[in-house]
Amino acid sequence: MAQLQSIQALRGIAALLVLLAHIGVIELRLLSVSTSDETPLLLQPLANGVSGVDIFFVISGFIMVYVSQSYVSSVRQSADFLIARFVRVYPIYWVFLALAAIGMFVQYGLPYDAIDIPADRATNHVISSILLIPQFDLPILVVGWTLVHELFFYLVFAVLLFAPRAQLGVWLAIWGLVVLSGSLLGLSDTGARSLIELVFSPLTLEFIGGAFVAILYLSGKRIVPIVALAVGAIGFLAGLVFNANLDRFFLEWGRVLIFGLPSLLIVYGAVCLEDHYPKNLVGRFFSTLGDWSYALYLSHLLVLLALSMILPKMSNLFDPAATGVLGNLLFALVGLIGSIIFAGLAHRFLERPLTKALNSRLRLKR
Repeated sequence: MAQLQSIQALRGIAALLVLLAHIGVIELRLLSVSTSDETPLLLQPLANGVSGVDIFFVISGFIMVYVSQSYVSSVRQSADFLIARFVRVYPIYWVFLALAAIGMFVQYGLPYDAIDIPADRATNHVISSILLIPQFDLPILVVGWTLVHELFFYLVFAVLLFAPRAQLGVWLAIWGLVVLSGSLLGLSDTGARSLIELVFSPLTLEFIGGAFVAILYLSGKRIVPIVALAVGAIGFLAGLVFNANLDRFFLEWGRVLIFGLPSLLIVYGAVCLEDHYPKNLVGRFFSTLGDWSYALYLSHLLVLLALSMILPKMSNLFDPAATGVLGNLLFALVGLIGSIIFAGLAHRFLERPLTKALNSRLRLKR
């Protein structure tokens, strides 16, 4: 199956948005322990960079349909699909989860946040973080909350693969109506703290929407893609600039409406215009960043937290609380470049060889 460079570029942009948002969060953390009245350089509007997750979810839905277009209904095909997804998600996640747990152990003497996690939830917290299943608290590796949604989508989609390919759209629509109905009945919430909340999370609609985009794309229909891309990009940028409240509504439904819908248009327009994707240096950069996006997504908070402890001690130039705008800028630049370089190394020397070895081994066994 040919790799779509436009999709890789969008993955890179999505990962970059999340990274920039979290740089602002880490800078706010540095400033909160000082008497400085400085504000993080990247806090607003790029606090809404968490919307990169919504692009990821739409892309995931698209890719599931795209990579399975030649599948026939069988237990073997569904099993192959799930094994490929699990190999893609779990091994490198466990590596960075272990690093996060080691950091927690150094700080708290326990492999989790002993301040926020009470003892009666500790065992469930650790097990759920490892398995990526719903739990009351965020996983030890915080960004793992999105993978809980991803894995649920993969499991349901693997079941849908048993349906005739021509009926896939019908079953996706039924699934979407079930999610919508349950959410409107109050069965969803801002997170996925239980199986019920996960099943009826509005975020699942972003996956389903991405799947429908793939069905439309594979059917050969090209409905003014340049307009779709432009409208989606303008809508997404407007959300970044004007949506200032990361409140309950945003975390449950708002992000689906404000960022999910534009993301559908962006993905559709981008893949339809694949032949026009720029092959210049900027285009290659975002495509490469897309290749590194999973490693970047998993590792960037660990890198930023490490830099926030090391850099201010090395020089006040990297401390926003001490040097104001200059410190903001320097910390942001080092955090940005350092996170990307680390992700590239992790992808090259960890993620890619690990995934390749596991895929090869599983194929030999079967």
